[in-house]
Amino acid sequence: MNEVPIGTLKYQTHAQYVEIMQLQIHPLHQNKGYGKAVIEQVITNAQSKPIKLTVLKNNPALGLYKRLGFTITDEDNYEYHMQTRATRS
Repeated sequence: MNEVPIGTLKYQTHAQYVEIMQLQIHPLHQNKGYGKAVIEQVITNAQSKPIKLTVLKNNPALGLYKRLGFTITDEDNYEYHMQTRATRS
């Protein structure tokens, strides 16, 4: 924002899917729509590939991911494994 980093995004494009490995928004900039905007951009860039991510079970971002169309496909003791299809062009 104004040429000052306010977060981090790490993702990898594979042949069959896109994996979001890390998304962090600085606490002072959370709940302002930046995380949503970043994920929507990844969805747009993914074209028709599924997008996968994991999220800690107690992470409030779980609600954001669900609102953006991600569904839980698996889980372990600590994380939900989630996936969505890119539907925007």
